Amino acid sequence: MGKKSKIILGVAAAAAATAALIAAAKKMHEKGYDKKAVKMLKEYSKKLKTEAVKLERTARKQFKAASRTATRAAKQATRAAKKATRATKRVAKKITKKKAPKKAAPKKRTAKKRTTKKRTTKKKK
Repeated sequence: MGKKSKIILGVAAAAAATAALIAAAKKMHEKGYDKKAVKMLKEYSKKLKTEAVKLERTARKQFKAASRTATRAAKQATRAAKKATRATKRVAKKITKKKAPKKAAPKKRTAKKRTTKKRTTKKKK
């Protein structure tokens, strides 16, 4: 297996792992484990980004200017990883969004006091 294909396979594996992570985070969100899900997503997105940058650097060192296609592949790999991190961040944002506060219940109507004057009848003697 060539070095170029190894890099591409590595990025594909990272993208697949990200997709699985997003699915897991969504399930965690449904069950109410929001803090853990967000923490996991943020940590993984950072890790993925740094990994992609490392891959690109190593690819450039290995292939230099001799193989432009390999460096292009490495750049594409980095872009894919960055997209994946954006996706994980988007999911994390959705999870952390505060739910709209519930509307206050309408006030109960209270019986109004009569403002009309009471009839006064003359007392019989």
